[in-house]
Amino acid sequence: PTAVVDWNGDGLADRIGVRPHGGGLYFEWIINLTTATNGGGAFTTGDADVVTSHGATNHFVLGAYDLDGTGTVSLVVNVNPASSFTSWKANNDWPAAGFGPGGVDGLMGDLNNDGYGDRVVVIENAGIYTWNGDYSTSNSFGDGSSDLISTTFFEAGDKGLLADIVSLGAYPGYAEWVADFGLSGSDTNRTADLEYGGMGDGMDNLLEYALGGNPTNDDAAAIMPTTPGVVESGGTNYLVYIYRRRADATLRELGYGISYKFNLVSDPSWTAVGTLFEVGYGPIDSQFDSVTNNLPDIYSDEAFFTVEITE
Repeated sequence: PTAVVDWNGDGLADRIGVRPHGGGLYFEWIINLTTATNGGGAFTTGDADVVTSHGATNHFVLGAYDLDGTGTVSLVVNVNPASSFTSWKANNDWPAAGFGPGGVDGLMGDLNNDGYGDRVVVIENAGIYTWNGDYSTSNSFGDGSSDLISTTFFEAGDKGLLADIVSLGAYPGYAEWVADFGLSGSDTNRTADLEYGGMGDGMDNLLEYALGGNPTNDDAAAIMPTTPGVVESGGTNYLVYIYRRRADATLRELGYGISYKFNLVSDPSWTAVGTLFEVGYGPIDSQFDSVTNNLPDIYSDEAFFTVEITE
C-alpha cells in the first residue's frame, strides 16, 4: 500500500501509486484527486486523471481518505473485464452497524476469493490507525493467520490515503517461485535437481522451494535440516532435529513433517510422525521459521531423520 499526502500544497491529496507485487497478482495504477471535496459528495476526476491501469478482471482497490481530520471518506475503485478503469465513488459516514462502533472505519474486499466481501477494520488507537484483516474466512476481523494484523499508515487528522490492492487470483506458489528463477520446461519439475549440470546438490526443486533454497545454486549446506545433538529435559534425553518452514506454509498449501529410522540397514522403511515431536518454532526472517523437533531417546539412543514435504 502507498499513503500519499498533499503533493502540490492545495490542501488535497493528489495521487495514489501502487506498484505490482511478485507473481503478477497485483496491478499498477495512478489517479489524481485534483477535485476532491469534503462533505460526503463523490470525488470527480477528469479524463486524464487515470494515468495507468493494468491488471486482470475483478481486481479492485480499497482506500480510506481523511480530508480534514474530522471524518473518513471511503474510496472504491472497480476494474472492468477489459482491465480498464470504470468507476469510483466516495461517501462519508459508513454505517456503524455495518462496520463497528463509532471511531471505527471499514473497508471491504473479497480477500479469500470465495465470492463474498470480507471485512477489514481500521481502528484509531491513541492517534495511530491500525487495521486488521483475515484472509482465511469471510466476514472476519483478523486472527493469527492474517497477512496484515497491525500496520500504522497515518496519524489521526493527517490528510492521507491508504490504498490496498486486493487480487482475486491464487496465492503465489510453486509456479511463481520457479518463474522467479527463470526456469522453464523440465527444469520446473518438482523432482528436478539442476545444480552441476543436472547432477544436483541432493535437494530437488520442491525441497528447495519449501526450505528457501536457490534451485540453480548449491546452497544445501545453508538450508538443510540440522541435528545439533541431544538435550536433556525433565530427566529425559531428546534427539533434536531442526528444519526451516515457510511462515506462510498454510496459505501456500505446503505440509511439513518428519520421518525417522533407528537403523538405516535393518529398518525396512521410514516412520512418518508429521509434527508429533514438534516442540516449538521461531522466526528466522520474515519468510521462514526454524522448527524444532525433539524425539525422546526412550526409543533409541540414535536416530536418522528426514523432512517430508507435501503440497
